[in-house]
Amino acid sequence: EQSKFLEWQLKKLKFDQLTDKMLYAVFFGFAVAEIILDYDEKTGWIYAKEIKVRDRNRFKFDADHNLVLYESGQKTPLPQNKFWVVSTGANHSDNPYGEGLAHSLYWPVFFKRNGIKFWMIYLEKYGMPTAVANLSRSQFIDTEQRSIALDIIDAIHADSGVVKPSDIDVELLEASRSGSASYEKLYEKMDAAISKIVLSQTMTTDNGSSRSQAEVHAGVKDDVIKADADLLCETFNTQVVKQLIDLNFAETEFYPEVWRRTEPEQDLKDIAERDNKIKSLGLKPTDEYIRNTYGDGWIVDENANQPPPMPGEENNPEFSESGLRAQQS
Repeated sequence: EQSKFLEWQLKKLKFDQLTDKMLYAVFFGFAVAEIILDYDEKTGWIYAKEIKVRDRNRFKFDADHNLVLYESGQKTPLPQNKFWVVSTGANHSDNPYGEGLAHSLYWPVFFKRNGIKFWMIYLEKYGMPTAVANLSRSQFIDTEQRSIALDIIDAIHADSGVVKPSDIDVELLEASRSGSASYEKLYEKMDAAISKIVLSQTMTTDNGSSRSQAEVHAGVKDDVIKADADLLCETFNTQVVKQLIDLNFAETEFYPEVWRRTEPEQDLKDIAERDNKIKSLGLKPTDEYIRNTYGDGWIVDENANQPPPMPGEENNPEFSESGLRAQQS
């Protein structure tokens, strides 16, 4: 009955959208969702009508790690069973706010953004010439004359220009350097750092050098997906499912659980061959195993246990039972 209720409850929720928003706990460190309860007159069940992910900036934790609403400098205690809280990334239990991936992403993203800005300036300076207006000192001092010169530069449709007195020399100084360094390499390095922080690998976003390495990196990505899914499901089971079961089923010791299957589908041919070998050892699969492995829609074949025909019987009706009956008649 509890499992039936949980299945019915999940159909009432937009579970994929809910978990998508709660996954930002991995990025920011924690996430808070409000559980809005309702009563279904048809079934008599108390259920979660909606679970809304709220802005984490509105909440803080007190000294006992209880959730409080923080608005306009005022802290309001909240009923703990009304909220689903996910906290992750902290290296000890004294930090209820967690430590998200954003903490480690700050510097790679900062350097990438500034590198792109300087890269654009570099392309602007060296990709097209800079217009220069040479003015006499008297013209340069005159604000009106200098403004006219700038208007002329704007008419050339250049993004940048320079106005200087004709008797002052200006030149660009370039730092002497050795080796190869470029904004593009900085951009690529920061992209790789960001990919490693978020996905723990790089080859699912960048080109790999070999198929074997790509498969290893893809396996790491799958491990990250499973870890994130398990984190959400575990907290959902302990904070949401348990509460709903307690509200609807008194003195129960059975709590169904929700888990996401993230592993790729297995080849049924390989499973069938394995099961056939195990059966030859004298072991018989249960009905539950068959349903979980091969799905519904199967019935027991009563003729499956009949001994196979003797060699030659299927092609020689003279020695078959039907053939004997025909001769006797």
